[in-house]
Amino acid sequence: MNDKKFENVLSGKSFWYKEIIFGIIFLIIVFVGSAQVDKKAAKSQVNSTISYVKTQCSIYARYNDATETKTLMRVIVNTQQVNRDIEFCGSELDVEALKKYASEQRLTGIIVMDENGKVEEECSSDGLNSESLKKYIQKTAVLDVAKYPKKTYTAHIDFADGSYVNLASQGRIDKTGVIVGFHHTNAEYAKNYNLTVQSLLSGYDTYRDGIIAITDGHKIVASNDESMVGKNVKENEVVRKLRNNGKIGKLVRVQNKFEGYYGSMDKSRDYYIYVYLPECTVFEIVPRNILYALAMYITLLIIIQLIKQSSERKYLVEQNKREKEYKEKLMESAKKAEQANTAKTEFLQRMSHDIRTPINGIRGMIELADYYSDDLQKQEECRKKIWDASGLLLELINEVLDMGKLESGEILLEEREFNLKKLLGDIVNVVEKQSKEHQLEIVQCDYQIEHWNLIGSPIHIKRMLMNILSNAVKYNRYNGKIILDCREVSCIGNVALIEFICKDTGIGMSKEFQEHIFEPFAQEFNSARSSFGGTGLGMPIAKSLVETMGGNIEFESEKNVGTTFRLKIPFKIDDCVHIEEPTEEEHNVSIEGVRVLVAEDNDLNMEITEFVLSSVGAVVIKASNGQEAIEIFEKSEVGEIDIILMDVMMPGVDGLAATRIIRSMSREDAKTIPIIAMTANAFSEDRLRAVEAGMNEHLAKPLESTVIIKTIAKYLKEE
Repeated sequence: MNDKKFENVLSGKSFWYKEIIFGIIFLIIVFVGSAQVDKKAAKSQVNSTISYVKTQCSIYARYNDATETKTLMRVIVNTQQVNRDIEFCGSELDVEALKKYASEQRLTGIIVMDENGKVEEECSSDGLNSESLKKYIQKTAVLDVAKYPKKTYTAHIDFADGSYVNLASQGRIDKTGVIVGFHHTNAEYAKNYNLTVQSLLSGYDTYRDGIIAITDGHKIVASNDESMVGKNVKENEVVRKLRNNGKIGKLVRVQNKFEGYYGSMDKSRDYYIYVYLPECTVFEIVPRNILYALAMYITLLIIIQLIKQSSERKYLVEQNKREKEYKEKLMESAKKAEQANTAKTEFLQRMSHDIRTPINGIRGMIELADYYSDDLQKQEECRKKIWDASGLLLELINEVLDMGKLESGEILLEEREFNLKKLLGDIVNVVEKQSKEHQLEIVQCDYQIEHWNLIGSPIHIKRMLMNILSNAVKYNRYNGKIILDCREVSCIGNVALIEFICKDTGIGMSKEFQEHIFEPFAQEFNSARSSFGGTGLGMPIAKSLVETMGGNIEFESEKNVGTTFRLKIPFKIDDCVHIEEPTEEEHNVSIEGVRVLVAEDNDLNMEITEFVLSSVGAVVIKASNGQEAIEIFEKSEVGEIDIILMDVMMPGVDGLAATRIIRSMSREDAKTIPIIAMTANAFSEDRLRAVEAGMNEHLAKPLESTVIIKTIAKYLKEE
């Protein structure tokens, strides 16, 4: 018991070690999987934000381009109008006149130059003068308009203080020279424009959406973190590393002094866009997932442990139950074994009595015949009684063997064609011989059969019906009757249901014995063996055979009135087979001069077989075993041997092996010579094995001389 507890403790520890290791692996898988999912989500979020901001920047850029174009067009139109006004006035230009024209056309200033770029007059409302714009207005492109009056030059100029100028130049109409008109936007207004780009990011939270930075390549012009706006890109370590290490659309990890970030970048027409998330934000869900997974795993372990404990309790209960049942079965088995031993003892006692009785009769009759050696009538009487006693002994042995086969389930039914009418005729012929001694009348009804040719196991059908009819003879009264009927009950498809009826006018059975009729060795009277010659096995064998064939058996019996048996068995119909009735010629057969090779290892059986064959004129060639039979056949000339009688059970090479070797020989008659099995194995499976080995026929020992002669004549006639 202590060892069992120790084993349980070790088993429990092993379970928890395994589950902890599995749990660690499970959590690692959850961590890696969650991290990958979060990175994928972060990448999607970052790229989505970049894509949106990029689109909005493009929209604003297009809008600003349109605004700038409109401003430049307006400056051009206003400058052209100033040119026309100067031509219209036709007077000398002065500062006041230019101020007036500039005010009317909403220009910041006007510069009038000759064709060489020398300033003749100028005015400005905010202090921006020709000196400030010198490098822009002294360009060749600006001065060329003096030579080409229809040509107009325009430009947008950005200053370091954040302000910018839109200017236009045109050749003078009234004389050769250049008129430059410009509109100056101060830094404060320009800054308001940058705040418009900043407004794109007003809805983005730095924690949830990450940090967004829009740069012009040098400075951060807009960000949802306003503290970054206006700073140089180089001052921001994360943005700088993203610019140096990042690729457009690719999520990369960068590290500053205090924290890691995951971010990406892209470029619009005028700006660079950076979006990055703190590492803790990217993997915010990972710890939660690990906690959930851990909680789930612990819960699962608890459930498994509870189920395991419950199963162990059930197992213990079931084991105790099984042990109890096992003990009860042991007791029952012991009881059955005791009963079996008792039954075995009774069986041996019965068999000892039943076997010794005919043997005693045979030996006694031999002694009696020896004593009356000169009395021919007494000799004939003794031989007849010896024959009857040996038949009884053979019947007993066959029934015991049949019963053993049926109980072990080893009975193998045949599936071959037979003619039911011929089979019934053969059975009646045998029963009529038995019934003459009891002066019984056999009455055959008009059989109501449509399909005579059937497929089944005729040897077992004959045995089954013979058992019932033999009982009808044994347990009948003198001058009684046996009525035999057979009819086709139904036919469905190719299956016919045949009913056999056997009615006798015998002694009948009591109601008490009718409950035991199908039990082995059951007999109503203790004197039945001596009075009627029965063994008590006929009815159990008949019932087992009927049920093995898929049928059923019923009976009715009344004491001192008689018994009626009804057997219903299904058979397949054989429409192709036409069994011919035997002709008279077949009964008068002759095998005179036939050369027969007999393989038999038993000297007595060889002597009997040789006598039977020699007495009818056949020539016997003897072989004491299978190997000798092979050698004799192999050395013989083709056609020298007409037929082979082969014992199956022989030492060394048995009859089946010898047959296979003969059939495999490369000579003309090896495949065609008839080979007939002679064996004490009389079951259908033995017949099948003989056929499979290449034998033509199977004769069961003890052999009857007439059967041997007819069988030999049959196969020689077929040749």
